[in-house]
Amino acid sequence: FGLGGKVLVSAHEPVACIWDAESGKLLRTLGTEADEDGTDRVARVGALADGRSLVVTGYRRVGRRAFVARSFVWDLE
Repeated sequence: FGLGGKVLVSAHEPVACIWDAESGKLLRTLGTEADEDGTDRVARVGALADGRSLVVTGYRRVGRRAFVARSFVWDLE
């Protein structure tokens, strides 16, 4: 939960979704929904202690057995 319990965040490969906690309505999608080559994935999401920021960690396949991890901070407000 973030923003004082107003939003719920979930990770669904290959994206992270931000939901209105009261209505259940999808507010925003983070990540690549239509990744043509299947290389981008959201692995984890977590809210920072301030409840206003979200950390999304994902990875991209760059070879048969090679991956690059990436993290992003998103403002929920």
